[in-house]
Amino acid sequence: MRKVIALTLILALGVPTMTVRAETIGEVAGLALDRYRFTDAETFLAEALQPLDPGIGPRMGQIYEFETKSPRRAFLYSLLVPGLGQLYAGNKLKAALFFVADVAAWGGYLSFRANGHDQEDAFRAYADLHWFEQPYWDSLLSVRSIAKWQDGDVFPHHIPYEVTAAGDTVALKNLEYYENIGKYQQFIWGWDDLAQISSSAAEPEDNYSSAHQGVYVVMREDANKQFDRATTMAIVSIANHLISAFDAAMTARRHNRSTEQARKLDVDLKLVTHDRTAMPWVNVAYRF
Repeated sequence: MRKVIALTLILALGVPTMTVRAETIGEVAGLALDRYRFTDAETFLAEALQPLDPGIGPRMGQIYEFETKSPRRAFLYSLLVPGLGQLYAGNKLKAALFFVADVAAWGGYLSFRANGHDQEDAFRAYADLHWFEQPYWDSLLSVRSIAKWQDGDVFPHHIPYEVTAAGDTVALKNLEYYENIGKYQQFIWGWDDLAQISSSAAEPEDNYSSAHQGVYVVMREDANKQFDRATTMAIVSIANHLISAFDAAMTARRHNRSTEQARKLDVDLKLVTHDRTAMPWVNVAYRF
């Protein structure tokens, strides 16, 4: 069975502030009898507990309010903005850590992605400077008897193309185009520094090499690494959102548990009328 101890503080002019058990409240009233010339303790209490006259002042409520936090709301807050749920639950340090981690992740994502686009522009410009279609088509025709735009009939990869409104067929310089010319040996014929290194390879393309092709491959790999790192940063940010959300919910639960003891303390303040004068009346109760 829960026991309740009620403590009452009576604050009055000229009477020292006292903290006493509820059963001795009559004694407290008795100490004030001489000061206010009441005939007995009951008269004192009756006078003290009169309703407050209008104009004397507003009534006061609870001095201490122990607010619980919603774990679900904390979860949703941090799922949206990492750290916001922790801030709602009252943990500013965790809130700052999760928020800074998310800012860093998105900063890394934007930085790596921008670097990737810059390097992509660089390797495409390099390819346009050192790889040409006409030598590629001429070599295919002379070495393999493959007509222009028919390379896809022999090889699994080909130069992507489109037909214009005027009926002309032109190379489509898209992602596939720039990947193929550096990745597959059949496109060696288009590099402007073509050098023969052998004459005995089973495939004619394997008898040749290009330093420009080697540089181009490295440039593409570096660009792809930047995009991969950007993807990693995005994954880190998503993980941070999820971890922050679950942690915020647990932080809210811990906050609620920590206030269970504090909520056992009930401090109520109100104004009562004594001798036409507003006087604070404080009730303190602790449950255990």
